[in-house]
Amino acid sequence: MIAWRRARSLTLLLAALATIVCVRAALPTSSHAESTTGPVWDQQNGTGSVSIMVSISGPQVLASRQTAWVGTAVHLAADGEAIEGTTVVLDRRNTGTSQWLESGRALTDARGRAVFSVPVVSSTDFRTRALPDPHYARASSAVITVVTR
Repeated sequence: MIAWRRARSLTLLLAALATIVCVRAALPTSSHAESTTGPVWDQQNGTGSVSIMVSISGPQVLASRQTAWVGTAVHLAADGEAIEGTTVVLDRRNTGTSQWLESGRALTDARGRAVFSVPVVSSTDFRTRALPDPHYARASSAVITVVTR
């Protein structure tokens, strides 16, 4: 069971990284970009903060009361370099509602990744947010929906 969880975690992390690599090549040049399949980032906010992008990955369909493994990755917007030690917040809301609730916090690893384990009872939307710090601007991922059956 532990080996399966580790393999699943690695798969989610690799999927998050692949999303960044694939989307990074086609990113628009506007001052604010958003995509439901890729990262969202804030440009320099005038305080000297460096722009970052946050990606998210997770399952699309789960049986009710199963655990969703949600992966996220944080990278520099300019060159895609991973950011270690960034605080990332996982938010969730019931699909069709507007109120987000914090579900967990984690620090990114040396490859800019973090993984959350979250029980899902009904269809749920997830997003991840990188909190601002003295070096990096705040940023949020796209929203993903996990549908229960």
